[in-house]
Amino acid sequence: MRDCYGCDCEVKSISSNDEIIGSVGGPRLVECLRGMLLAERQASKDAKQDADLLRKKIMELEIKLKKAIELRDRAENKLQILHRKLEIFSTKTAC
Repeated sequence: MRDCYGCDCEVKSISSNDEIIGSVGGPRLVECLRGMLLAERQASKDAKQDADLLRKKIMELEIKLKKAIELRDRAENKLQILHRKLEIFSTKTAC
């Protein structure tokens, strides 16, 4: 249930079965309902914009994560190569 938006009428809420609770009739009711509809549309638009922003941020983070994983893998490979070289060098100098 929602309260009336943007007017000072006495519509308290509209229940899920379209029963109007309050004491407004005629043109004021229409204006009140129109205000409620506009407020719901704006809330929906804002929620969609927030969702789009979050989707973009997630995509950017996924790209950054993929690059970080690639860099880590390269660094691990280089470290393994250096360890092997160090082992070979240390065995040659020990002889």
